[in-house]
Amino acid sequence: MSVMRTTPPERRTPPGKVAGVIDTIADAVTLVIQRPWLMIVPLMIDIILWLFLHVTMGPVMTTLIDLLETSNVEGSEVIIDELRATGDQIMISDYLGAFVPGLFTGMPLDSVVGALMLFVAPDGFGIPRSDMYTPWANGLVDAIVPSSSASVFGVWLVCVLVSSIALIAFRVPLVRVIRATQPTTLSTEMAGSWLHFLLYMVLLVVAGCAAFMLLAVMALLVSVMGLSIAFVFSFAILIFGGMAGIYTFFAVDAMLIHRTTPINGFRMSYAVARQFFGESTRFVLTCIFLMLATMTLWGSLAGTAPGFIISLIGSAFVGTVLAAASMFFYTDRYRIIRALELGNRSRSTNWPPAITRKE
Repeated sequence: MSVMRTTPPERRTPPGKVAGVIDTIADAVTLVIQRPWLMIVPLMIDIILWLFLHVTMGPVMTTLIDLLETSNVEGSEVIIDELRATGDQIMISDYLGAFVPGLFTGMPLDSVVGALMLFVAPDGFGIPRSDMYTPWANGLVDAIVPSSSASVFGVWLVCVLVSSIALIAFRVPLVRVIRATQPTTLSTEMAGSWLHFLLYMVLLVVAGCAAFMLLAVMALLVSVMGLSIAFVFSFAILIFGGMAGIYTFFAVDAMLIHRTTPINGFRMSYAVARQFFGESTRFVLTCIFLMLATMTLWGSLAGTAPGFIISLIGSAFVGTVLAAASMFFYTDRYRIIRALELGNRSRSTNWPPAITRKE
């Protein structure tokens, strides 16, 4: 099968060399400025969530408030008041952008790092609608309140599935630009990548359930020893979860770039993070900092009409830049690992040297 090649993106770093964290992000900025159409999917998701799709978590919030009122947990009154004040602004429909960076969703949840940050820094996941420019806060349609908790779950499931399609529509064209090759048609590559991503999410859910069960056993043991359960969860999330997040951070990039299975994606991500652990850690932390910092900026700007438009475009720009930077970072280092593997394999086939017999 013939492979169509395109012009590679412009890079600050000469070919064959590895770009540092800042240069990698700078290359991604140049890429998105030169190809602004790469931001279309995040922008479209944000516009849909802003103007047309508002589905609240009404029944779930009511059940949660009733549970807290009967539990008599210390401090539950504060939580109940907060839920009553902001519950109608929490939209289950926002999961339409779960895997795509955006103004209403913030950091995408397509990696272990994203899932961990949802618990560590929930403020980084979308701006509150109460901070938006007031005449525009409600969009063009009224919010929909589901009739039951089962309906809320159904809406959530549909939004997550649609979001997985949005991720493929967002990142596969980006991959084809960065890879500078088009081995198949766009529709064929997107279909295969979507199936791989669904399997990837199933594996993450299974691994998450197994980790939760392990944490439950650990919590039971430490409670017997008289230690704090909160300490166990915090330690596990920060240490073990952080390590797992770094080693698997590039799994989706690897799957999409190489058009391979989730298992191979995890293996390739682990190989890059292990070989370049310090640089990978700095890159991941830099991406988290930029996402959280810019979400704070968008929240402060969104209170005015011009500021909201700037925030809408800015969040799509930053999200696309970080997605491209992640692919640049991974491909630069994977090429080095691959070259080393091929070199070692070549040397091993020539060893031991052939013995020539003298006549």
